[in-house]
Amino acid sequence: MSVERPRGATGAVRTQQADGDITVVPDEALPISARAPSTGGSST
Repeated sequence: MSVERPRGATGAVRTQQADGDITVVPDEALPISARAPSTGGSST
């Protein structure tokens, strides 16, 4: 898998796989996702 980052983006990109779904989260989104409740589903 490859992830194309926007120009000027910094930090790492983290991936995780659960129940056949792959989630890609850039470091910039970690503070937001840490506050979000888990829905247990996927969003595309």
